[in-house]
Parts: sequence; structure tokens; C-alpha cells
Amino acid sequence: MSNEDIGAATKALAEAVSALTRSVTKNLGEVGMDVNAQVAGSLRAASEELSAASARISKAGSSSARKRSEQTRARLIEAAAKLFAERGYEAASLGDVAAEAGFTKGAVYANFASKEDLLLAVAAEVGECNRVWLAENHDNPDALRVLEASESLKLTQVLAIEIALYAARHPELQATIVELMGPGLSGVAELVAVSRGRDRSQPTEADQDDAMGILAIRSYVQLMAPTTADPRAWDAASRLIGRILDGR
Repeated sequence: MSNEDIGAATKALAEAVSALTRSVTKNLGEVGMDVNAQVAGSLRAASEELSAASARISKAGSSSARKRSEQTRARLIEAAAKLFAERGYEAASLGDVAAEAGFTKGAVYANFASKEDLLLAVAAEVGECNRVWLAENHDNPDALRVLEASESLKLTQVLAIEIALYAARHPELQATIVELMGPGLSGVAELVAVSRGRDRSQPTEADQDDAMGILAIRSYVQLMAPTTADPRAWDAASRLIGRILDGR
């Protein structure tokens, strides 16, 4: 039996005891005031205790349901991010997303108003990952020099491009998506300043320019290295970023 079922049963019992209290109080007048008060008081106490128990169980049930809802939402966002990166936003249907997450399409509509709403949730998750990475590396002078040839990073980059393409086609959402995606260029510019031994809080215009160049290189190599069939692409990208950071 679930918490919801137990809560409903407890509530029903509390209501029954409350009704019995009223009935007994009404019909004990002839027995005597002392007996009447004693019985009625005991029944009222039992009713109050049952009501409190019902409230506690209901609260626990609501908390459990909320946790399940949050887990469902998180799984749907994860599935959407994967499929939007692998197939593209337009090609991945809501039914595909639901199936990937292990749910029916109804679960998607229960958590998101539309496919666009789901994309914005994915953008928010990407932005959170960006903020976490920047926070973890805020004082690491070599953070931007590290390039990894991994499938997960490639998919992350492709996903970011899918979101950027959607923003380009829907200018009314650009400000929202920019806010969701996190600090972006300014965050990388701060890391450029750190790599040069300066305070991250005041990146210069040159830092901003170099940050743009580094982002372009990192994005390009993630997407294009597999098509060049040249294993030197990653090394070349690392050298280019090193030259930018070293001012050469």
C-alpha cells in the first residue's frame, strides 16, 4: 500500500472518529456530565491524533511524489540532450525522447509545455554545466590548454550548436537562451586573464578577443577533426591555443 493510500485511510478514520465524537457527545447527556466530558475528550484526542497522522503521511507522500517528478524531469532532459545532439532538434520527436528516457509521451507533456520548453530546459542544463566547469577552473591557468578527443565532448559541442541554431531562427528567444547558457565568452575571457597571471575579475579587450579565438578553435576541432582523418588536428589545435595564451 502506498503512502497516498495510507494517508487516505487515516484521514477517513479521523473523520469517522470525529463524527462518532459528535454523536456520542449528543447522546450521553443523560448519563452524566463527567462521563460525557471524559468520553468526548478521549474521542476528540483520538480524532486530533489521527488528523495529525494523516497530515504527516500526506506530506510524506507529497514529498515522495515531488521527488519522483523531479527524477522523471531530469531523465527526460538527459534523453532530450542526447537525441538533440545525435539527431538534431527537428529530427528528434517527443515520442523519441520519451522512449529514450523509458516513459510514454504523456510524461513529456506532464513536465513540459512544448518541445521548445524542453529545449530551453536542455539549454539551462548545458548552462549549469558551463558554470560548474568555470567555477571548478576559475584559478587554473592551464584549463584552456587541455583538449580532449572524446565522444561526450563532441556531442556536447554539437548540442550547443543545435541550441545556437534554434536561437538564430527564433530571435525572440535569443535573450532567454543567452541567459540560460551561462557566462560563455566572458567566462572564457576571465580564464584567459588567469592564464596570464592577472586578476580574473577584470579581463581586458585583448582577453575577450583571444577568448573568442580559443572558443572558435575548440568548437572547430571537436566538430571537424573526425572528418579530416588527420590525428594531428588535436595537437595543432592545442598549439594554436597555446600560442594565443602565450601571446605569440
